[in-house]
Amino acid sequence: MVIFLLIYLTVVFLVHRKLNRRLNRLMKQMTAFANREKVEKVPKEKDEIGELTTHFNEMRKQIEAAREKIAKEQQEKEYMVATISHDLKTPLTSIRAYTESLVSERELSAQERNEYRNVVVDKANYMKQMLDDLLMYTLLQSPTYEMEFVEVDGNEFFDMLVSDYEPLCREKNIHLHVHCDVTGNYQVNPKQMVRVADNLMSNAIQHTKEGAHIWITAISADRPIPDRMFPFLFPLVKEQVREDKQDSVFLVVQNQGKGVDDEKLSQVFDPLYQVDQARSKREARGTGLGLSITKQIMNKHGGNVRMLSNEGVGTCVICKLPKIHREGEDIEIN
Repeated sequence: MVIFLLIYLTVVFLVHRKLNRRLNRLMKQMTAFANREKVEKVPKEKDEIGELTTHFNEMRKQIEAAREKIAKEQQEKEYMVATISHDLKTPLTSIRAYTESLVSERELSAQERNEYRNVVVDKANYMKQMLDDLLMYTLLQSPTYEMEFVEVDGNEFFDMLVSDYEPLCREKNIHLHVHCDVTGNYQVNPKQMVRVADNLMSNAIQHTKEGAHIWITAISADRPIPDRMFPFLFPLVKEQVREDKQDSVFLVVQNQGKGVDDEKLSQVFDPLYQVDQARSKREARGTGLGLSITKQIMNKHGGNVRMLSNEGVGTCVICKLPKIHREGEDIEIN
């Protein structure tokens, strides 16, 4: 009996020590992780402590991923604030200089005064555009922001959306080609969709030389695409529409220009990204947030946006918006 009791106590002691060792090791891992120290990987065993270790490792990976995401977002915010603050200094300096000249220099001619006033107004408008873009980008990033939608007749709304850019293109000596063929009804936020079209056309005009061409079209997936609308990227655009399995409308803007490198296409929708980093600030008329805002707006509409390009030929941006389905439930808007 005594021998049996000694054996029993010995076994209990050894098992208890083994379990304590593993629990203490797990506690050390947790403490190290809480102190943001290196956590050593331990072998897993198929028992309760092994399951506890597995859950801890999964939780640790999730927390580390969240930390990395927060750090990246914070870095992007700091970079954005620094960049926009720097970009605001140039127009502010110009406004101050020209305003002081208007106030202090009495020998300025009427023509010079008018030119100075135009410069001040132009710089002020540029600053307003930057601040509007920053405000909209921040708003779209907020998880509490809910975009309001209304139902519109597709042909009527998109015909309005693609029109009225002729004067601006004519001013830049750019040939504009417009086409609209949309069927069905859609859930949209009109103001934000106008912002999308404005962003795409502004970007296209900025990267199109005098005498070149821009094509803008709104077309349903079930309608034929005129060959004349996209002479350069027609096969690619047609393929995108053909691949669509839903009833959708496509807003497409293509310009005739030097195009974008394949390596840069994946970055064009990143905030503050500029395809041509060598462009002077005088030539740049935006914050670099336009395409990022466009992407977020299309996502809010339950759609998407992508860019196609051919170097030396041109660039095409395709926005897809789903159609309302009458027979079942309406499309789900994010």
